[in-house]
This record gives sequence, C-alpha cells and structure tokens, in this order.
Amino acid sequence: MDAVLAVARPAPTLLTVIVLFPTDSHDIIDAEVTCKASQMEVSISKCKLFQLGFEREGVRVNDRQCTGIEGEDFISFQINNTKGNCGNIVQSNGTHIMYKNTIWIESANNTGNIITRDRTINVEFSCAYELDIKISLDSVVKPMLSVINLTVPTQEGSFTTKMALYKNASYKHPYRQGEVVLTTRDVLYVGVFVVGADATHLILTLNKCYATPSRDSNDKLRYFIIEEGCQNIKDNTIGIEENGVSLTCRFHVTVFKFIGDYDEVHLHCAVSLCDSEKYSCKINCPQNSRIATEYTKEPKEQIISVGPIRRKRLDWCEDNGGCEQICTSRVEGPLCSCVTGTLQEDGKSCRGAEMDLVLSAADRYVFTPYVYPATWPEDNFFRQTLSLLIVTNLGAYILYFVFATLSYYFIFDHSLMKHPQFLKNQVYREIMFTVQALPWISIPTVALFLLELRGYSKLYDDVGGFPSGWFHLIVSVLSFLFFTDMLIYWIHRGLHHRLVYKHIHKPHHIWKIPTPFASHAFHPVDGFLQSLPYHIYPFIFPLHKVVYLGLYILVNIWTISIHDGDFRVPQILRPFINGSAHHTDHHMFFDYNYGQYFTLWDRIGGSFKNPSSFEGKGPLSYVKKMMEEKCSSHAGSACQDGKSLLGEFTKTE
Repeated sequence: MDAVLAVARPAPTLLTVIVLFPTDSHDIIDAEVTCKASQMEVSISKCKLFQLGFEREGVRVNDRQCTGIEGEDFISFQINNTKGNCGNIVQSNGTHIMYKNTIWIESANNTGNIITRDRTINVEFSCAYELDIKISLDSVVKPMLSVINLTVPTQEGSFTTKMALYKNASYKHPYRQGEVVLTTRDVLYVGVFVVGADATHLILTLNKCYATPSRDSNDKLRYFIIEEGCQNIKDNTIGIEENGVSLTCRFHVTVFKFIGDYDEVHLHCAVSLCDSEKYSCKINCPQNSRIATEYTKEPKEQIISVGPIRRKRLDWCEDNGGCEQICTSRVEGPLCSCVTGTLQEDGKSCRGAEMDLVLSAADRYVFTPYVYPATWPEDNFFRQTLSLLIVTNLGAYILYFVFATLSYYFIFDHSLMKHPQFLKNQVYREIMFTVQALPWISIPTVALFLLELRGYSKLYDDVGGFPSGWFHLIVSVLSFLFFTDMLIYWIHRGLHHRLVYKHIHKPHHIWKIPTPFASHAFHPVDGFLQSLPYHIYPFIFPLHKVVYLGLYILVNIWTISIHDGDFRVPQILRPFINGSAHHTDHHMFFDYNYGQYFTLWDRIGGSFKNPSSFEGKGPLSYVKKMMEEKCSSHAGSACQDGKSLLGEFTKTE
C-alpha cells in the first residue's frame, strides 16, 4: 500500500500528488481539492487513473456508502463538513478545525492466471477552517445543543435551526452537555443559527428569549431576556450582538438564579425566519423603545430551548442551601443533615417523632378531608398543636379504657374488692379521677410531642442510618427500659417527700387496693412527671420512631398491669421484675418498691421489699382468710356460698 497526502486550502486548488510505488517512482496522480463553506470536494483525473491500470469501481472514500460523481474527465466526491459524514475525521487545535478523509484506489493486478497482487493507493486530503459559531460545534463531544426545523410560508421545506451555549464572546468554544455549571458572576453566550438556508434573502429573528427554572417552556415562572426582538432594558448585563440581520443571532447575559428552591435555569427562544424579499426584517432597538417596522411576525414562530444551566456557588450554604437545620457545602452542592430528627425524603427537611406517623395518618384520613379548611397547611404550628391535643387525648382514653377494661374483667381478681381497704364505689371514682386528669396531663405532653414532631429530638426512621443497624435498634429498646426505670424510680421516690407528697402524689395512694382503672388516676402534675422520662430519652439518645411509638403504648399497658392484682410472677423472674405484687405492697406500705419495671434501683436505694403476697401475707391471702373465718362461723349454706366465692376469685393466689 502506498500513502499519498493531499493538502487543500479554503479555495479551489489544483494539487499535484506524487505516488510512490516500490517498482516505479514516476507515476503521478493529479487531484483537486476545493474547500467550500460547508463542504469538501475532491476530484481525480480519470485519464491518469486508467493509465495506472485502475478501474472506476476501485475508487472510494472512507465510507463505502458515499458514492462519487463521474464526469467526463474527473471522478468527484462532495462531502459535507460534519463529523462522521462519509467517514470524516475531525481535529481541532483551538483556533481551527480540520476535516480529513481519504480516497482509496484499489485494483487486483493479475500476473497471468497463476498469481495475483493487490494494488492500493490512499490519497489523504483535508480542509482547515477557522472556528466560528457553527463549525466549532464539531470540535467538542456532545455539545450543549438544541435543534428544531423552521419553515417559511414563502418557501417549501424546512431549515435546521440550532441553539448552543458558548464560553466567551468569540463564539468559538461551545459548552459540552453537563458542563454548564457557572457562578452568578459568569457571562453566558448564546448562539442561534440556521443551516442550509438561502442567506441572500432569509433572516433569522429572535422574537423573545426567556428563562425558566424548569424544562417546561410554558412554566409561569419566567424571566425575559429579549422581548419583541430587543433586550430587557431593566437588565444591563444583557447584550445582543446580532439579531434580525442574518441567519445567525447572538446574545449574552450574566448568569442568575431564580429566588427560591431552584437549582437550574433553562433558556427558551421564540424564533422565526423572515423573507427579506417580502418584508422589512430589520429590528431597531433604541435605548428606551423599539421603533415599529414593516416586518410582520411570521406565523411559523417556534420555541427552541437549551439547558440546564446550573449554578456553581463558592458556598452552597450561603442561604443554608435550603436545609432546615445543618448545611455542608460540597463541590456538587449542599448536603443537608439534622442535629435533631431525621432527614426526610426531600433531602432538606428534618422530622423525627413517633407522632409524625400518627398525625400523618390522622391528617390524611380525617383532619384534612373532613375537619380543617383546605387553606390551613398541615405543617402549620397551631394546627399541629390542636391536632396533637385531639390525637393525644383520644389515644390516651382508648388505651386506658380498652386495656384497663380487659384487665379488669379477665385478669383482676375481684375477690380483692372484699378487702376492708377497698373503697366504696372505688372503680367509679378511679375512672372519674382519670377522665378528669388526662386532659391536663396531655397539655405538657403535647408540648414535648410538638418538639419531637418538628425535628428537635433524635428520633429516626431509617434503620440503615446507623452502622450497627438492627443491633442498635435492639440495644435502644433495652436502653430505653433501663434509662426510664432509673429516672422514674428517683422521680417517684421524690414525690414521696413530705413537702410534696400530700399535694401531688397522695391522691394516687387513696387506692390501697388498686384496680386496673387506678393505673392512670393521678394528680395531673404527678402523672406528667412520672411520664417525663419517656419523653426525655429520645432527646438524648437516638431511637427509631416506630420503636418509640410501640414502647409508648407498652409502658401504658405495663402501668395498667401493675395495678391488676395478678400476683403471679415466674419464680426465676421474681428477684428482678417489679410486678403487680410489688406495686400493690407500695400502695399498702407507702415507702417500698418505687421502681417501674425492675427491682434494681429499689435494691440499690434500700427501698426493696419482698412482696407480702409471695409470703402468703398479701391482700388476697387476707381476703381468703377472712372468707374462711366467715364460712366457719355461719351456717352451711353461707359456707357453701363462701366456698363458691373463693373458688371463683382466688385463681391468682
């Protein structure tokens, strides 16, 4: 194979190319390369081709699909200046762009009928052009570009129209896709041009150009850069280099950002082609007004769009990056995080409460569709406060009545109601005391729920948010139980101090032999103080919000259970669990067994007392003995009634 190089200039030029063969150095091919504005044309002499023993069919360029034009004396190829067309290779040095291709001349040189040798000549040719607004688009990979087809009523067919973004006023260096990340001090250069139209009488006009924060050209939020062909006179950063004078329009504008939570800008231009043979297409823009011209807008105006243009900040957190709490500025943008609460799906807001789950459900199914006006947003502070008061009271009453009733009828030993210290109408009084106390207890409770709801706690909803994942979740349950048991012990013991007992805690000790309905029959201050540890925990330690909701329900059920008179505890757990037997002794003997779940702190604090029921001296044992004495001192029928009574009510002893 023999390589020959043909070099052309942007003008018709006859090139003499010397072809070197191993056997003959005097073969010469005449080639002519013409570099036109958007096309390369190369021709070779048919006469010389045949003299060297080549046939017409053996001539081609890089792409075999591109066929030549055979004239009387020459074989020609006309190749458009676009990357890849007919196998074009494009190279750029920053100031010029070069389109390169090769003519291949091939034939089989047979020597008799025994052997053959292939002969191939390749003639390389190229055209170099100075970069401009159009040609420069071929110099980059995937330029930021938009393309539409424009039509003119006075002519048939359509014309390709392109819109691209450039780095400087030379319009020779276009941006690539994804590369347009600028600061609000940078200037953006925009070029729009038509390819293949008749430049002698067709004019491209930008009727209006505007920016939106989205790709939608119909977005109602928009900022006008050009209106009626003229720049926005209120913005002195806008400049129009060319509009309505040729098939190319150019303008520039300093980069800006839409106020609000918007990260992108998209440009849209309404463009049309004007036939200068029928209209006066020139646009006149004085400093303050536009002079009316004879040009009537063509009905074939179309929108061409390009974007996104992203804002590059020196500090993404200058306005806190849209984050609700903590913003960290990174190269690619702001990173939001939460000191309290959990980062939500929007990546900016922080929420963190189990009441978030309950309140969201209440809003979706009840409050929003049926209770509150549509104009009252769900995240309004006063609406959330009112909603939490409703949900908290309703939830408290449901928990209390459902589980206390179940415990009263299925677990509580009714024979305890025969005890001398069981008060007249005690169950009714316990219920009425609770019903009156719960709304007052809910007021400070709602204040804490509101803090949790608005993200000031360490509640989270993503188990994977911690390196230890599920292990941390399990440990947090145990930690919650031991932490709250410790605080409740000291709070409860403090409430027995003589300075506060008779004012706050004594009402709960009216019930010496409590029933499950006494579980929440507290003075409001007493009830809130003993529930306070449950709320303190998630402000100090991370806790999954679903686990918190479950634990909150569990501790209310446990509070009912330690007032249910069921003294049965597995033998192995008796030294550790503070159950109903322990708490009943607390009600009877005043200063023992202050703990909530465990006996640990009573043992440490010296207030532990082994339950009297475990020693056969508890209230149920007393009732049983009392009934036996009554049975022995009365007639057989009464004794039979007593035995029946004992048989029915002593199952928990």
